[in-house]
Amino acid sequence: MDMKFWAPAARRAYATPIDVIVAHRIEDVVPALARAQAELAAGSHIAGFISYEAGVAFIPEVAPIASSGSLPLVAFGIFGGPASPPSSEQGFACGPLVPGTSRSRYARDVAAILAAIREGDVYQVNYAVPFDFRFEGDPLAFFTAIDGGGRFPHAAFVELGGTALVCASPELFLACDGNSVTIKPMKGTSSPTAIADLDSEKNRAEHLMIVDLVRNDLHRVSERIGVEGLFSVERYADFATMTTSITAEFDEPPTLAALFGAAFPCGSVTGAPKIAAMRH
Repeated sequence: MDMKFWAPAARRAYATPIDVIVAHRIEDVVPALARAQAELAAGSHIAGFISYEAGVAFIPEVAPIASSGSLPLVAFGIFGGPASPPSSEQGFACGPLVPGTSRSRYARDVAAILAAIREGDVYQVNYAVPFDFRFEGDPLAFFTAIDGGGRFPHAAFVELGGTALVCASPELFLACDGNSVTIKPMKGTSSPTAIADLDSEKNRAEHLMIVDLVRNDLHRVSERIGVEGLFSVERYADFATMTTSITAEFDEPPTLAALFGAAFPCGSVTGAPKIAAMRH
């Protein structure tokens, strides 16, 4: 299976993998991470993705989550080293966005979430609505138009067989540096011209819930947890957001499976408490 990976801000590109680690079943997620760990230890480079639906592998209390497509739960390419960044001289065209959730379903879902908050079952829930749109042309050209200059620090382009994934995320999930691991959740957004709106009691309360959730997650693998830059503001061209860095220190770094078992999915994606939010 062919695979390409490009992260402009990190100046990392990979192509023509030696092999691809793929997991389509929940029970194969942890073994896939273990194999990726072994390949890293052997000196290989690993690049790819883990789907949100793979979180059930680490939180069995949550019922299996229906996937929105045919993507695997895990897909990592094994590479001998970086490649030259890809380029595209082709164009693309997009049709209008079409919501994948009806207005009536949206209203029912929001009402159920509000009821759960009133009952104290959850404190916050990230409710996401999928959208479809017609696309023609080169996915790489589409990605380049969005983030070719590295506008977003964690944007990435992945091509797996005949499927392309375009990610324009500014949020850091996990960064490993020697014997430390950092998670930098974002919670609370505003327009770049209304920064003062971020510093509200509501935004601070929601943000602090996620900071505490991430701290608790990392406490599962480390007793040494530090918090830096609480309620910091990051500015981008189209929005501003509140963020905080939570770092765990280790004598010996945990395995990928242990890290993901503790922290995936990130609380900024699920809501709080994590298990209750994922059930909603």
